[in-house]
Amino acid sequence: MELQKKYVHLIKSILPNCHHLLKSPYKKENLNNPTYGHCYVATELLFHLLKSYEILEDFKPYCGKDDLGITHWWLANEDMVILDPTADQYLSVERIPPYDVGRKQNFVTPNPSKRCEQMMEILRSAYPEL
Repeated sequence: MELQKKYVHLIKSILPNCHHLLKSPYKKENLNNPTYGHCYVATELLFHLLKSYEILEDFKPYCGKDDLGITHWWLANEDMVILDPTADQYLSVERIPPYDVGRKQNFVTPNPSKRCEQMMEILRSAYPEL
């Protein structure tokens, strides 16, 4: 579990360098909340990173709508251990991520998306040991 948490931390550390990967509706809010708007691609990156190192431990993607109607993504296992690289977008503004309304949901594609691959490049340039 410590290794998974390490990957969450590494992904969080590169998010300020990924502003250009955000979709337009999230860019303004992201200026003051650097994990805002990155949940899908950061969770997708974490999923594929754990899978590539064969340490997935049955973590699956989940999503749920928050109190503002915005969809949030994270990983969880059967014991509901949550890995959320962008939880700070809620916690930093004293809000609660919508884990209580989450459900398992596949990513749009089984392979990493283009944005996921771009974020992986940023991660690997920041941490060449990966």
